[in-house]
Amino acid sequence: ISMVATRMGRKLRVLEIEWCQISQHCVRLIVENLGNLRVLNLSYCPAVVGEEIEVLAKNIPKIQTLKLRKSDK
Repeated sequence: ISMVATRMGRKLRVLEIEWCQISQHCVRLIVENLGNLRVLNLSYCPAVVGEEIEVLAKNIPKIQTLKLRKSDK
């Protein structure tokens, strides 16, 4: 995530990350560096819950689609 955030920065519009262990640090990197995202897919990322979802929704103003599917397991 840090490489994508620092290299692509504000240019990135779509980020699809599924089935990954994403930390709060990664969520912070996304918010701080990828503010022009329109689509963010964090489906099946078990660490993305309550507070992280709220931070993403509040701090990426241009987001149109936020995918957060959870596993039935």
